[in-house]
Amino acid sequence: MIVCVDGGGLCRTQYCILASDLLADIPEVFRHLSDSSMADNDTTRSLRFGDVGGQSSAKPYLAPNPARDEVTVMGIPPGEVAEIMVLTMQGGQVAIYRNDCRFDVSRLAKASYIVRVITNDRKVHYLKLVRQ
Repeated sequence: MIVCVDGGGLCRTQYCILASDLLADIPEVFRHLSDSSMADNDTTRSLRFGDVGGQSSAKPYLAPNPARDEVTVMGIPPGEVAEIMVLTMQGGQVAIYRNDCRFDVSRLAKASYIVRVITNDRKVHYLKLVRQ
């Protein structure tokens, strides 16, 4: 899988999308959270493309959350996580990790983030992360 950022677009395999279009795919509830929001036990909201109503069989979440160092994606088998992308609340890419269910947040500023998790079967989940 090839992922690249080219100007204002995010390219993956055969197609390219504008960053603004990616932001449009992030559920509305995550786009309006302020950086001062603390973890409100609402880390299980997820969206799977092609689903009606955003229903999915698994309820992934991040642990620990709030976090200081390392975070683990829970609720998805470790070998099934294809990509983790950490986004600012405005939709800007901060970090990307591949083929691992754990990722380091120690270098991130203290704020709220959106974590996009893509599984090997192309399910996409958006989770809220608070960096303390």
